[in-house]
Amino acid sequence: MTVHDMKHAASDSARLEAVGGRLSRVDGPAKITGAAKYAFEQQLEGLTHAVLVGATIAAGTVSAIDSRAAETAPGVLAVLTPDTIMELNGASDWLGNPPSQPTYNPLAREVTYSGQHIAAVVAESFEQAGAAAALVK
Repeated sequence: MTVHDMKHAASDSARLEAVGGRLSRVDGPAKITGAAKYAFEQQLEGLTHAVLVGATIAAGTVSAIDSRAAETAPGVLAVLTPDTIMELNGASDWLGNPPSQPTYNPLAREVTYSGQHIAAVVAESFEQAGAAAALVK
């Protein structure tokens, strides 16, 4: 017997209210009135924020990154570039074979697409990190 073979009586609507009926959400009233707290609005002590800087070219090699203006911007704790970040160990495949590349740098020196991450700015607030990321050239 399949679901399509089952016959439902009119009294079965209580069981089938999820389809075609109204469902109330526990957090609905708080969201509608603006009283709900979202994860982004939570401020934890010592929390820092990072914004990635994307490449402005579609392909090429990063010869230099000028981060001096970003480093002196208010609230900036660090500016990470391919030269300042530690390379990560390569991952093995699901069979446990050795990695195809021994190390991996998440910030690219070789750009293969526009917007590829080439730097990251860490700051005390998201707004400060975003403003400083715009200063990276």
